[in-house]
Amino acid sequence: MKHKILSLLLVSVLAASAAFARSGVNRDSIEKLPHDSLKAKAWLTAGSVSYGEGDFVKSLEYTFKAMSHAEKGGSKKIYRSAILQLSALYMAQDNTEKALEYIQQAFRLCEEAGDERGRRIALHNMAVIYSHALNYDKAKEAAIKALKLAEKSMDKRGQANELALLGDISVGLRAFEKGIEYYKKSLAITEETADLDGQNHILSKLSLAYAEKEAYKEALEYGNKALAIAEQTGDKYELVQGRKRLGDIYVKQKKYAEAEKLLKQSWTEANEIGDAGMKMSAAAALKELYRAQGKTEEMQQWLRAETTIVDSLERDHTEEYSQKMEAEKRMMAEKMEMQKRKLEEEMSKRKSIGVSVLVAIGFGIVALIGAIVFVIIRVSRGNQNNRKIY
Repeated sequence: MKHKILSLLLVSVLAASAAFARSGVNRDSIEKLPHDSLKAKAWLTAGSVSYGEGDFVKSLEYTFKAMSHAEKGGSKKIYRSAILQLSALYMAQDNTEKALEYIQQAFRLCEEAGDERGRRIALHNMAVIYSHALNYDKAKEAAIKALKLAEKSMDKRGQANELALLGDISVGLRAFEKGIEYYKKSLAITEETADLDGQNHILSKLSLAYAEKEAYKEALEYGNKALAIAEQTGDKYELVQGRKRLGDIYVKQKKYAEAEKLLKQSWTEANEIGDAGMKMSAAAALKELYRAQGKTEEMQQWLRAETTIVDSLERDHTEEYSQKMEAEKRMMAEKMEMQKRKLEEEMSKRKSIGVSVLVAIGFGIVALIGAIVFVIIRVSRGNQNNRKIY
């Protein structure tokens, strides 16, 4: 479920990736663009693309560049988008603290700007972050607010997303019936709008929810519907996950032949895609399948396969951690530069105000002296006139 929540979280972040890839823009040439707002937009999209390519470090670096240029160019909308993107990136890396820090900042900025769509996205992402942190009360509160904004703007896709999120939160609270109710409302909207990816997404959630409450007939029904849509759309990732999901259900039903067929197919397709996480998941499922049957030799075979993948992922994680630290240093430098620029602008404003005040005071003093001189002259002349009269 976590994968689904995070993929939904990043929908708004990665929307422009395909267009950027088609444009053939060279990242090295971004700094040659004529305006800071154009640079900011290009770096923001480059950050999205880099995350889609699996490079979190570059994605983070490019998003901070987007923030810096957006601030220089006075593009508040792109600046808000960059903050939203940073939150999503940190959430995808399980850094809940930083994700929450940035999403709250994004919400405040959107609220100040009267950006209703931005507010809804921020509230949605905030609900996802709270849900991930198991703070379901705050998650539900944020999701309900996001749903109301989606309804107000007649955003059908937004409504489907918020209902699905409320379903996730309810399932997290083990309130399966309420969760299923939300999912079915979301499914109805995706069917109304002919959103096949959305339907696949919700059908998968329904299958998992029913499996959790051990209603295996319904779990298989919705799981097979999701798999059929994945076959129709050619979504390889959903095919791998869909077969694995159905295989798990068959294991629980002790229908081992059906489970073995689906899980081995899932393993083969995961290898074809080259996704280590999916390979590990399929290997673990096959290990459990043979454990359930008491087949020790086969179980140990898949345990070794799982362990090999885990070791590889841990090595990659160590290398990625080192890269993250370097990225954090660069980001701190960017932040300090931004703060320095703000301070300089503030000092410049204060200096300008101070000069204006001094000039005003100067003019005031000159005017006062002039007035005094004028009065003295008039009095002096008056005295002279008096002497002439008398």
